[in-house]
Amino acid sequence: MKQFNRLGSTLALGAMLALGTACGGGDDASQSSGDSAALATNPGMTDSAATMNAATPTPGGTGGDLAGLSEPNVMAMVGLSNAAEIQTSEIAQNKATNAQVKEFARMMVTDHQAMQKQADQLATQLNVTPEPPQQAQQKQAMLEQMVQQLNSATGADFDRTYMDGQVRAHQQTLTELEAFQNSVQNAELRNLIGQAIPKVQQHLQRAT
Repeated sequence: MKQFNRLGSTLALGAMLALGTACGGGDDASQSSGDSAALATNPGMTDSAATMNAATPTPGGTGGDLAGLSEPNVMAMVGLSNAAEIQTSEIAQNKATNAQVKEFARMMVTDHQAMQKQADQLATQLNVTPEPPQQAQQKQAMLEQMVQQLNSATGADFDRTYMDGQVRAHQQTLTELEAFQNSVQNAELRNLIGQAIPKVQQHLQRAT
């Protein structure tokens, strides 16, 4: 779909900050005090899960500070990426005029819903609460701008805007996932990321 690429739309990521709160996240003080007793109070929690929940919060900073994210942060960022892909692609399913763009949007919704289901299952399995880091605020702002652009665009302009955003989104998601795979210590989370990388690469190839 090269004809729809590179119109300069901003990256569309970060729709549902509810991922972190839906899993029962509390404030930083209660989180840090509770994590030290996590194994004692929750016999079902694995050592790796307790380590993830007790990870040091990400330091202040912006954008590319991926190596500083804790593993609960990483789980939240994965969820934010999936949620934003689903939200923007649902818009495209309704508004796209090109048949290939509509089909691509359907694939995005299906694939990212499946990817998020796996992430949710892992969070439940490990009893880990995803914690959106500071970067999540930037992603939310980018998403809001992209949604505004998609809602105001029509016809071929909409198709180009959506597909250009998809290229940019998957490029950044791929960069993030590769960084996360090198930094996370939890084996299950690392495996989840390893499974997601080729799927995101496939999406990027289809979008370009």
